[in-house]
Amino acid sequence: MTTMATDDGASARAGGLRMRTKFSKYTSSLALAAVLSACAGGTGGTGGGDQALRDHLKETWGIALSQFDNLDTLVGEDGTQVFLDDGVITVDGLGEYEVSTETIISPASQGGQVSFFVSNPDLSDQRYFLYDQVENYITIGDLTRGVAVSKNPDGTYDVWAFDGDAMDSFSTVPNGFEALKLVEQYNEFKTLPPYLLLTAFAAAHNATPEARIPLCNINNSCPKGQLAAQPPVCELFKEFCDCAACLVLDRQGACDLCPDL
Repeated sequence: MTTMATDDGASARAGGLRMRTKFSKYTSSLALAAVLSACAGGTGGTGGGDQALRDHLKETWGIALSQFDNLDTLVGEDGTQVFLDDGVITVDGLGEYEVSTETIISPASQGGQVSFFVSNPDLSDQRYFLYDQVENYITIGDLTRGVAVSKNPDGTYDVWAFDGDAMDSFSTVPNGFEALKLVEQYNEFKTLPPYLLLTAFAAAHNATPEARIPLCNINNSCPKGQLAAQPPVCELFKEFCDCAACLVLDRQGACDLCPDL
């Protein structure tokens, strides 16, 4: 059962989170790329990729990514990184589909948030997936409507749902399955091309990209500890992530433990 929080602290926390998930018009036009190169095994400047990860996605989920190897990279004066790329996702039983992606990585001094956008090639049906590695929450939405989720030590999930300025609710749900239901309610993934969610799902299995630090990054003098990549989002939110793909994919074996979503 969902427990609604009514204390002022929860309301303030939810309000602050909503403000942090609002992006500028410039930001909303972006999408993803860097984290996909490891999943796709890109060539050229993107490196050889992670074969174990590609095998896992293919064997367990029937997902393969390709052509994510024409990276456009921008680095702002404050250290913000922007990666743009288009590529193809192929899903067993569904076929292949071209997607447009972009990743924005905030500098470590600003929290190192990773914002991952994915859409159709014409930027329609865009959804963003934000991970805040300092406050340890993820946000999934369309820049107006969405849900932010964090996992508590006892296995419960805190969920903030927002719909512009019209609604701002906070609740605690018993597990990741219930949190996932709220994510679907506010994002309607079942009405979108399934490839969009599955592209984000694949990317979330890769280690979170490092956050650059201004100045020391320029001359490559940053201590390695400051630039260490974080564990994959799907490792940190395993119960939630394991069933996310099952919103749009009926994968025998992999989805057997997931409730009817």
